[in-house]
Amino acid sequence: MNILLNISPSTITFIVIVVIFSIIEVIVIISSLKKCPENHLMVIFKKLDNGTGKSYKLFQGNKTFVFPIIQYYHLLDLRPIKIPINVANAIDKNNNRINLSLTFTVKISTETNIVDNAVDRLIELSVSDIKTMINDVVLGEMRIYISNIDEEDMKNNYDKTFKDLQEQITPNLNKLGIQIDDIQLGDKTEVIR
Repeated sequence: MNILLNISPSTITFIVIVVIFSIIEVIVIISSLKKCPENHLMVIFKKLDNGTGKSYKLFQGNKTFVFPIIQYYHLLDLRPIKIPINVANAIDKNNNRINLSLTFTVKISTETNIVDNAVDRLIELSVSDIKTMINDVVLGEMRIYISNIDEEDMKNNYDKTFKDLQEQITPNLNKLGIQIDDIQLGDKTEVIR
């Protein structure tokens, strides 16, 4: 008991300040630990360049520290998105009008160069905005593709048609950070002569 009485008020003040700062530091560290949800990609932005020419780091499926003030983060959803595409009155190379219904299953790519495009172009967009952007790109590319083929070729060889269509659309979707998982023919394909 005599030891506590012999401690000066300035020492007690110092101890209290150290304890308070220690508690604040623990709270900041705990609140800075962020977990990336499954099927998401965490993009941590920082104010300083890390020497790679990027101002962000990518994390998937683990925990990491996001330090307040100098860093912030966004999540990119990696789950597949189904997008129905209806091409109306597209003209083939024989001037036939074609109505075509397809469903594209796409997702944000995790391939190194392509995911950088997603970070640049999609990071703050809603799923609805992303769908609209993909719809516009696919619809334009499908019209170009249909204008260069014969309606009979398309009907007789759907596998080749889908492969060629995917090859034509993929580079433009990759520019957005998107990859195609699947293309399915809808229930309506008709030729208007």
